[in-house]
Amino acid sequence: KLFTVIIQQMAFTPAELYINAGDTVLWINKDMVTHNITEEATKGWSSPPLAAGQSWNMVVSKNTNYFCSLPPVMKGKLILK
Repeated sequence: KLFTVIIQQMAFTPAELYINAGDTVLWINKDMVTHNITEEATKGWSSPPLAAGQSWNMVVSKNTNYFCSLPPVMKGKLILK
């Protein structure tokens, strides 16, 4: 299954997603500035910098807290059902 997270107004929407292992999450940057998606606990993975209009997707295998490191005020969660 595909889920979409919109990056807009310096926030991830929705900030929390309840999904199953194997689902895909697509992040779309609709902000005017560049953002990324970075795993929070260990920085184990990160998207490339996403300019306005760019997107990135990932298949989810575990619960993940993530944030944008540009700036680190934006946070999101992927929660497995």
